[in-house]
Amino acid sequence: ELSPQLEKIIEDSGCKGKPHVGPNACMIKVLEQVSAGAFVGKVGGLQGNFDFGLLDLRKKQEFANPSRYSTRTQFIKCPFEYYNEELKQKFFDLIKRNDEKQCGETAQDKIGTLKGNWFFEKTTDSISQWNNYLAFVNDNQNPQMQVVSIGGLISSAGKLEFNPSSTGLINRVFEQVTPDGKTYCFENQNFSGKIIVQMLDETKIKIEHKTESCQPNESFSDPKTYQ
Repeated sequence: ELSPQLEKIIEDSGCKGKPHVGPNACMIKVLEQVSAGAFVGKVGGLQGNFDFGLLDLRKKQEFANPSRYSTRTQFIKCPFEYYNEELKQKFFDLIKRNDEKQCGETAQDKIGTLKGNWFFEKTTDSISQWNNYLAFVNDNQNPQMQVVSIGGLISSAGKLEFNPSSTGLINRVFEQVTPDGKTYCFENQNFSGKIIVQMLDETKIKIEHKTESCQPNESFSDPKTYQ
C-alpha cells in the first residue's frame, strides 16, 4: 500500500495499471522532494519484503564502459550508508558481512585485467539480455572468495565460487589475469566442469565451459567472445 503522496505521483504519470517490466513497460521517473521521515507506504502480509534502492547522482560508479549501463546502475548506492549512525549499525548487524564494506561493491571492473563485468559480443541490449551477462568478481557475502557469475550462454546460469590462488593458471586471482597469451582455468567441486578463459586484449576475452577438470595445457574447441 502506497502513501497518498506516492499514489498521486503514479496516477499523474499515466502508468497506473501498466507493467513496469517487459516490452510494454511504463516507467515512472520523478524527482520529488520529500522530508526526512516521510511516510511512503506499508508492506507485509503476503509481501514479506520491501525492495528499495538509492541513487546518488553526485557519485558515479567507475565501470570500465559506462555506456553499457543504465542511469540507475551508474549511480546506485547502498541505502543503509545514508542512515544515521545508530540505524546504519542496526542494518549492518543484520547483514553480517565479514569486512568493512558492509554493503559490498557494485563496480568491480579493473581495466586491463579479467576482473569485472563482461558482455557477449553480440549483445544489443545490456539491460534485458540477462543470459549475455558474465562477471569475474568477489563474492557478495564473503569477498575473500571469487566468483565466475554466468548469466547463461556458455553454460546454465549460475556461479562458480572458489578460493583464489596467487600463482599458476588454475583459480588465479582475477586481477592477476591479463592479456599475456595464457589460458586460465577455473573450477570447484560444487560446479559441474570448468571454465577456461583467455584475455585477447584489454577489452576482449574468449571463454568456454567444458565438462572435465582443469588440465595443465588447456585448449579451446568452441569459445564465445565477450567484451
